[in-house]
Amino acid sequence: MPKGVTEISQGNQFSRSANEGQLADSATRTFRVLLNSPSEVFDIQATCGVFVGDPHPTNLNIYCASFDAKYEGDTRMVLVATFNYQSAATASDSSGGGGSGGSKTISPEIRPANWSISTELTEVPVRRWALRLGVAGWGSFTSTRNPAGDLYEGLTKLQPMTTIKVTQFVLGGAEDPTRNTVFVGTINSKAIGLGFLNIEPHTMMLRSISATPAIESFGRLVKRGWTAEYTFLIRNEYVDVTFLTSGEAAATEVVNVGWDAAIIVEGRNAKAFNPAGAAAWQDPYGQPLKPGPDGAPLDPNNLALPDGVAAGSKQRAHVAVTGFSERGMSQSPAGEPIALNLDGTPRKVTDARPPIVRAYQIYEAVDMIDKLKLRLY
Repeated sequence: MPKGVTEISQGNQFSRSANEGQLADSATRTFRVLLNSPSEVFDIQATCGVFVGDPHPTNLNIYCASFDAKYEGDTRMVLVATFNYQSAATASDSSGGGGSGGSKTISPEIRPANWSISTELTEVPVRRWALRLGVAGWGSFTSTRNPAGDLYEGLTKLQPMTTIKVTQFVLGGAEDPTRNTVFVGTINSKAIGLGFLNIEPHTMMLRSISATPAIESFGRLVKRGWTAEYTFLIRNEYVDVTFLTSGEAAATEVVNVGWDAAIIVEGRNAKAFNPAGAAAWQDPYGQPLKPGPDGAPLDPNNLALPDGVAAGSKQRAHVAVTGFSERGMSQSPAGEPIALNLDGTPRKVTDARPPIVRAYQIYEAVDMIDKLKLRLY
C-alpha cells in the first residue's frame, strides 16, 4: 500500500457544454499518491476510493468514465491520478430507470437498455371511414362499404409506423445474442410499456438484430461481451372484426389487429346444403340448384339440389340472376368470391347481416421481454 493519498485541488475542474443540443457536464478529480518505492504495484482505483462507474460525490448526474496516472515531475515516488467524470444521454434516465447518476452507474450486464424511436408514414388500405355530413360535421367511423354492403377496394391512406431500436450490453457466453436470431420475424405476445407508449399484443414485430463485440470497464473489472441492437416495428391497424356467438348472430367489434390479418370469409366455392331447410343466414342461390328446361330453378317455392349433388359437398359458388326466365329468377356461376358462413355455406348478406370478417394470427408470438432478455426498465 502507498504511504499516503490525498485529493488535491490542483487539476480539479468542472465544465458544461451543449453537445448537439444536449446538455453535457464533465469534471475531473485529482489525487496525489506517495509511494513506498518507484516499483510499487497497487490498485489505483482502490487506493483513491474511486471506481469507473461511480457517481461524482457532489454531482450525481455525472459518473466516472475513465482515469489516468503519471509521475509528478522528475520524481518517481509521487504519482498523480486523475479521474474523469462525464454525463451521458440515456433513454433509461428519462423514464426513471437509471436511478441517481444515470444508468452508466450500473454494471453494463444489468444496466437498463438505451432506446431510440422514430415514426414515419406508410401507405395502407383504408378499413374504416366516417361520412361527412356537412361543412363542419362528420358521422361515426364505419366499415368502408357501399350501399349494397360490398367493401370498397383500392382505397389507401397514410398511417404512422413506429420503429424502435433497443441497444444493450450483453455478456458473452450463455447470453450470446446469436441465440436470439431465431426470433426475428416474431411478434409480441404480451403488452409492453415503453415511456408513454402502450404497445398492445401482436402489434410489435422484431425486424432485425445486430451485435458487435464490445469491451467495457466497470469498477475493477473489464467486461467482454456484445453491444446488441434490436429493431422493432410497431403497426396499429384498427378493423371491424366479427365475433360469432351462434350460427347467425355476429357481434362486430373494432379491434387493433396489429400484425394479424383481417380476412373476409368468402370463396369461389361453397358447401351445398338442403335449400328447402335454409336458415335465415343461408343463401340458397349461392349454390347450384336443380334447373328446369329454361335453366331457372325448377320451382322457386320448393328449391332442391341437382341430381347427384349431396349436401355438404363442395360446389362452384353461384349468384342469383333475375329477368332471364318465365319464373323471373335464374343462376350463374359466380365470377368473384361470394360471402360464406363459417360452415362454408353461402351467406345471405343484408344491411343487418354483413359479410363475416375474421382476424387470424400469421406470425409466431413470443414474450419479447423474456425471450430477448430486454432490460427496458
